[in-house]
Amino acid sequence: MTRRLIAGCLAVTAFVMLLLEVPLGIALVAQEHDRLVAAIERDARVLAASVDDAFENHPLDDRLTVEDIQHFATAFASQTGGRAVVVDETGHAIADSAGRATASAPIDRRDFSNRPEIAAALRGRSLAGTRTSTTLGARLVYVAAPIIHENTTLGAVRVTYPAASIDARARSVWGRLLALDAIVAMLAALVSWFIASGINRPLRKLGDVADALAAGDLTARTPASEGPPEVRRLAGQFDAMAERIERLVSLQRAFVADASHQLRTPLMALRLRLDALADSEHAHRHGSSGGHVHGDDAGDIDAALAEVDRLNALVDGLLAMARIESGTATAVPVDLDAAAAERVRTWSALAEERGITLSTHGIAGCALAVNGAVEQILDNLISNALDASPDGGSIRVELAGGHTSKGRPSATLRVDDDGPGFTAEQAERAFDRFWRGAGAPAGGTGLGLAIVRELAVTSGGDASVRVDADGGSVIVTLPVPAGTNPGDSTPRRTT
Repeated sequence: MTRRLIAGCLAVTAFVMLLLEVPLGIALVAQEHDRLVAAIERDARVLAASVDDAFENHPLDDRLTVEDIQHFATAFASQTGGRAVVVDETGHAIADSAGRATASAPIDRRDFSNRPEIAAALRGRSLAGTRTSTTLGARLVYVAAPIIHENTTLGAVRVTYPAASIDARARSVWGRLLALDAIVAMLAALVSWFIASGINRPLRKLGDVADALAAGDLTARTPASEGPPEVRRLAGQFDAMAERIERLVSLQRAFVADASHQLRTPLMALRLRLDALADSEHAHRHGSSGGHVHGDDAGDIDAALAEVDRLNALVDGLLAMARIESGTATAVPVDLDAAAAERVRTWSALAEERGITLSTHGIAGCALAVNGAVEQILDNLISNALDASPDGGSIRVELAGGHTSKGRPSATLRVDDDGPGFTAEQAERAFDRFWRGAGAPAGGTGLGLAIVRELAVTSGGDASVRVDADGGSVIVTLPVPAGTNPGDSTPRRTT
């Protein structure tokens, strides 16, 4: 955002400078041209006056007069850097600063009468302008002035300068303007950086708070006193929203926890009563006089007991979700290989009753997880696999080290079974609470995989469903401690 604001400010500054400085530059270049032409006109008039004095004191055919005029032209050229040509009334050169004239070696009396400026000056009119000299092959700035004595035109003076001098002055003008542009651009960039930082800093903090809130830290709040009024207002509204979300989530969690706790007591009482009825029915079957239940009601009692067990499991799942969502425990290093081996040993007896083979494969090493999360994740996944697997099948706990899609080192565990697996539609809803797929075994609560994902996310990882030709499996990804390579069993110390 800072770069965009600076770029926008510089674009506006460049546009304004373009609108202002192009006309200014053109005007300054024209002013420099007029200043040079005015200086040349002044020099031409001074030279014409000097030549007029020489004509007045000596006749034109006097060699001394010619030498004086040549001296004037040469001195003028050495002082100004221009070229001075003096012609008589016929347009032939008397003196030329580009040559030398003496009594023994007069200058070449070239005919300049075909030059437009000389012709105009011989008619008594001064003329200034710019033209290209075919003789010199360069552009010239010229001024021609008549030499008038007692209303008689005795000749003319022409002063020329290379147009490159005007070009040099123009380049100097544009160079100064470009330097001014650079200074203004730097000042504009500095000012826009300060402005952008004043806006971007509180927005960046607001983004950090939003990330923390999305990650589950409902206590995160923004520094509402920083930034311009609009940003402070946005921060205040964000804090109000965060407080309302925190209050609603807290109420929801409290309701789930309280309701679950409150349900456990009547469920326990109902279970005891049903157990008593079942015992009474059992005694009745064996001829005891204490029976009060008819044999036809035995199926209803068994069904009621199964529903009570399902409700107990549902309440336990809700309590587990409430504890996960309200917990503030930090992730600690856990040996995934040892945890998986221990849980497989625990579930092996139940698996053997159905002839199911339960085993672990691979090495995942050390991972980060909240206390007890790995064990609970494995329990839920193995329990689901046992429910889905046919008798005599196999369940495999696959462990591996790897990297996330962002290149971060991670440890993964996956539980595969011989059950039907997931379809693509089922995989999209597998982690939804209370959702159970078609054909799922009776008695489930629909919270097992939801608890798995919550535990993985709370630990800094994630859970996903992979659908393949074999039906699919659940994959849990957990981060690894800093300085530990995927597959290492213990964190590696770094120096």
